[in-house]
Amino acid sequence: MKARLFTVVGLLAALVAPLVLRPQQAIKVQSQLVVVDVTVTDGHGRPVTDLRRSDFQVFENGKSQRMIAFQSHSFKSRAPEPRPEPKSPAQVQNGVFSNIDARSHSPSVPSLNIILFDELNSSFESQKFGRQQLIKFLKSLPPGQPTALFELRESLKVMTSFSTDPSQLVAAAEKLVPYRSGWFVSNEEAGSEVSRRALLSRMGRGMPPPPDTGAALNRVRSRGLGQRLRITLRAFRSLADAVAGYPGRKNLLWLSEAFPVRFSPEGTVGRPNVMASSTAARLASLQVAVYPIDTQGLAGMENQGSTSGSVAEGKGPAPVAGLLNGKRQWLWQSQTAMDSVAEDTGGRAFSNSSDLQGAFTRVFEAGANYYTLAYAPTDQNWNGEFRHIKVTVRRRGLHLAYRRGYYATQWSPSPALAEQKFLKAMYPGIPQATMLAFKTVVKPTGPNTHVLIVGYYVSGEDVAFQNSKDGRKRAQIKFAAIAYTRNGKPDSVASHLVTLRLKPKEFGKILRSGIFFRQPIQLRHDDDRLCVGVLDKQTGSFGTLDVPMKSLDIEH
Repeated sequence: MKARLFTVVGLLAALVAPLVLRPQQAIKVQSQLVVVDVTVTDGHGRPVTDLRRSDFQVFENGKSQRMIAFQSHSFKSRAPEPRPEPKSPAQVQNGVFSNIDARSHSPSVPSLNIILFDELNSSFESQKFGRQQLIKFLKSLPPGQPTALFELRESLKVMTSFSTDPSQLVAAAEKLVPYRSGWFVSNEEAGSEVSRRALLSRMGRGMPPPPDTGAALNRVRSRGLGQRLRITLRAFRSLADAVAGYPGRKNLLWLSEAFPVRFSPEGTVGRPNVMASSTAARLASLQVAVYPIDTQGLAGMENQGSTSGSVAEGKGPAPVAGLLNGKRQWLWQSQTAMDSVAEDTGGRAFSNSSDLQGAFTRVFEAGANYYTLAYAPTDQNWNGEFRHIKVTVRRRGLHLAYRRGYYATQWSPSPALAEQKFLKAMYPGIPQATMLAFKTVVKPTGPNTHVLIVGYYVSGEDVAFQNSKDGRKRAQIKFAAIAYTRNGKPDSVASHLVTLRLKPKEFGKILRSGIFFRQPIQLRHDDDRLCVGVLDKQTGSFGTLDVPMKSLDIEH
């Protein structure tokens, strides 16, 4: 059976036509614009929502900038319209799957909320406390606020995609299970000679620990910090891919005990981490504000202030003083990293409090009431340097939160790197990418068959077309599908690269009707999941879907 491009109005076209991919009121950001979301609160921490464009002024590296666009966003809790939840994160209706759920981001909802429950950088106790507080908060969450829940261990996992149903979010949070990270050492584990020796012996697989357990533990922590930094940055990049297709502000609540990431060059030794700076640029371009929330509760403050006298000043017995200084150092580094990440992205850090529910509430409230400013920098030299942003308002006594700068880089995709990222994203359990929105229909060719027809639909407006010398519009799109066994092994692959060279009339039709494609894939008896994806070769943007076989009603 030959894969082919088709433009007839069939099942897929009929079903996707009424579905809206983008809210109409979102600001469209061009590459030369800098977009800054600003939350404004009064002296009591309450959102200020009555400011106008003329009240704001934006500076870049000390120079005043002219605003190109301005929007005010506010949200009031309301009961959502009754509508059934999808059977899976990807399914929309009648067998049509989409990597973007249009219901999750309507013009009446100004922002999305993402909860990252970080078990990689947290101890058992802080995970238990954070989980308990999160479930209590979600049970009282007003309906109508799209929220997604992710879990971070050695990799990122989707617990639930965006939902406005608090009961679905609670059910997902209750599935969070405490996990012992092999790269994280808590202050409790470092708190006594017995626990340190036991920990070092376990890590050394039974080998006796060295005499100076404090110094050895600091070396272990340093190695673990580097690994946790890499895993955490990869998780942030996966999150960025997962929310790239949703316009507007995204509030990322990062629930953790330790925060190994810094984005801006301030406070770093030597050159900034390249992966950290590129991740920061990616988050900034997608309007993601990070809210680090310390799940230690009051434990962090107690650990920080539990020493006194000569030992607290490092003058007591050398091993004890070194240990206490080490504990304070790790706490200080974590909390300064929290403040740095929040300031760099326009969020706010919460620590040294047992009222995590109050922190969640303040984040949801502040993140749903904000202003969006956009300006074209007077300095158009995109040299990769960090540029500082300052926003002021005329009214006194107000507190502003916004990202404090950005890296002046223009992203030029590498085709080989884009292909590699695309294939890695097409794996079960990986958060589905939304950089390129698409819809798909998966149908068997007939009864008692293991051949599926995968149909794709992509909006022509979402694909990058180039002008050819002959006056035609050219684009290259890869359509792929991979079937996986129950053990997570790839079993069957279908992939096709489509090259479009369109005359003006054909191009106009594509913009109006979209791009349709279909191809077959052969299944095996134990295939359990189907991952479907579309890649725009010109930009490197892609979208992916993870479709459970059981949702297709296929007889194995």
